Parts: sequence; C-alpha cells; structure tokens
Amino acid sequence: ANPRAGCAVRVIDVANTRRLSPLAADGVDAWVVDARISRVDPHQISDAGEIHDLAEQLAVEMGDQVAKLFYEHTTGRLGENLNRR
Repeated sequence: ANPRAGCAVRVIDVANTRRLSPLAADGVDAWVVDARISRVDPHQISDAGEIHDLAEQLAVEMGDQVAKLFYEHTTGRLGENLNRR
C-alpha cells in the first residue's frame, strides 16, 4: 500500500472573476501538490474502517501540503532573536 493524492491549486477572486495566483506571467498554470503516506503495512488494511482511517490521514497530509503553499518560513541566524522583547 502506498496511499497518495494530488491536486492542482489556483487562487481565484470569485467576486471579480480573476485569477490571483499563480499569474500567467509566472509561467505556471497551477501549483501541483502531491501528498503521500509512506510505510503503510499492507496487512494493516483489512476492513473498511482501516481504509477510512488511511484516507483521513491522507486528507490531513494533503491539507498540510496545500497550506504550506501559503506559508512563508524565514530563518535567521541561531540565537538572533534572544534579545528581542
């Protein structure tokens, strides 16, 4: 078992009927997101409840990957913010 899911993400302003991101100038039609669950024991899947649990885990992973498209993480030097108040 190697559960995986994929989707294409575009940000649309529905009220003004225009695409916000990615823009055509970026040369990208959509962001492609891939989510996977690794190391699933095939013997773990024996009934519909376990299949549902795996699908739920995959949905959470997909949501996490989509959210990270809009998440900006910057790192500074180690200890840089220790004197910040």
